[in-house]
Amino acid sequence: MSQQSAIVDKLLTNVSRGLFNEKSQFIVDSILPVISSAQSSGKIGSYGKENLRITNTIMGGKGGARRINSNTTSSDSFYILPHGLSDIVTKEDKKNYEKPFEALADSTEQLWEMLMLGKEKSLADSLGSTTVMSKNTTLTGTDQWSDYNNSDPLGVAKDAAASIHDNAGRVQNKAVVDWKTCNTLKYHPQILENLGFSRARAGLMKPAELAFAFDVDELLVGSVKYNSADLGQTDTLANVWGDNMIFMYSPKVAKRKDQALGFQIVPTKDAFGVYKSALSNPPLATEIVHTMDYDIVLTDVNCAYLVYDCLA
Repeated sequence: MSQQSAIVDKLLTNVSRGLFNEKSQFIVDSILPVISSAQSSGKIGSYGKENLRITNTIMGGKGGARRINSNTTSSDSFYILPHGLSDIVTKEDKKNYEKPFEALADSTEQLWEMLMLGKEKSLADSLGSTTVMSKNTTLTGTDQWSDYNNSDPLGVAKDAAASIHDNAGRVQNKAVVDWKTCNTLKYHPQILENLGFSRARAGLMKPAELAFAFDVDELLVGSVKYNSADLGQTDTLANVWGDNMIFMYSPKVAKRKDQALGFQIVPTKDAFGVYKSALSNPPLATEIVHTMDYDIVLTDVNCAYLVYDCLA
C-alpha cells in the first residue's frame, strides 16, 4: 500500500474577498441634523407664519401701537424606536475559523452593516418618493442627464432652488445624489463648461466642484449597494439611492426658529450598543446583539426638491 501525502491549501491571512459597504459610504447620518433626547418620545415645536405678514405699523396722535395676534404654535411628534439584530457564533465557528476570518468580529461587523443599510434605505425611500416629496420633477427621454446633447441639469437645479425658496423661504444648501448619477454628471458638457473645463476630467472632479456647479454648499454622494433579490434567488445588486438627486435646505446643526427638512433623533445615552452573552444551548456559543435606537422625522418636505429618474 503506497502512502500519499495530502496538501492542504492555506488561506492568505491578510486578504479576503467580499462585497461590504464601507463606513464612509453611508451618508444617512450627514443628511439631517441630529438631536439628542433624554425621552424616547416627544414633540418638535413649530411656529406659524403670522410674523411674515405685512402689517400697518404707523402710530398717529394718541393712537397706541396696533395689537397683533402672535404666532400660533404646533408640533411634530417623534418616537425613538429600538432597532436591533442578533447572531449566534457557535463553538465550532470559533474553533474552525482561521485567519483572515474572525467569527466574532465578522458577525459584529455584519450586524452593524445590516442595521445601517436598513436605516439608509428607509431615508432614501422617503426622499426618493414622489408621493412623500410633494415638490418634484420626473425626467424622461431627452431631459434625462445621460443625454449629453439635450438635457439641462443646471436648469433643473435652478428650478429646485426656486421651489425651495418659494415654498420654504430658505436657500438650498445641500444635495444628495447617487454615485451613478454623480459619475454621469462629471462628464456632462454643461457641467464641464460651467466649471471652466474644456474636456472631461472626471478623475479629478470632486464632489465639492459639482456642489459649486449646482450652487449648494455640500454634495453628498450615496454609493451604498444592497441585494434586492429574494432569499434563495440569484443575487442582484441595486443602488440604495436609485437614479435620483435631492436638493434641500438642511442645517448642519438643529437650532430654535429655523426651517428644516427633518431631523434624526437619538437617545442621549446608549444610542447604539453591542452586547455579547454566553449561551448554554448550543453549548459554549455566544450570542451577539447589535442595537441602534433612533427616529427619523421629516418636518417640512417643502425644504426639498426631488429630481426623479435622472438617467435613462
